[in-house]
Amino acid sequence: MTKKIIFTTLYIIFALVSIIFSLQNGEASSNESSFVTNIAIRVLNAITFNKIDFEYDLVHLLIRKVIGHFSLFFLIGLFGYITYNLYFNSIKKAWIVNLIVAIVIVVTSEALQLLSSGRSCEFKDMIIDYSGCLLATLICVLISFRNKKIKCDI
Repeated sequence: MTKKIIFTTLYIIFALVSIIFSLQNGEASSNESSFVTNIAIRVLNAITFNKIDFEYDLVHLLIRKVIGHFSLFFLIGLFGYITYNLYFNSIKKAWIVNLIVAIVIVVTSEALQLLSSGRSCEFKDMIIDYSGCLLATLICVLISFRNKKIKCDI
């Protein structure tokens, strides 16, 4: 029962984080990603001893899309799959329900941006978001099948 509570809580928290981020106005969202971008560039400069000139706009784009979109939804997909698998005890039901609910979360979080000034609803962001959920789910399914095979072989 403890696992169910922990993973359900993590799943809900990350889904809510995606909603909260979607409701930020454009300026707040840009300021947050700019803050992270500046830190990333400082770290990259330290690692490379300032021998590489990192283009701010490219790093900023990667931070927003890879960390801000893909990674957050990867975690939603991960915790969603684990949660549904704990409740259904079925790999098939867990991945189907997880990917259906993921579509709802992705579309909702992107559509909510229409309510915030300076933000827009972007189909490409939905693709990036859903790709994060999909990859996490596929990894979980493969691990589940592998673990099931190991248990059956022993």
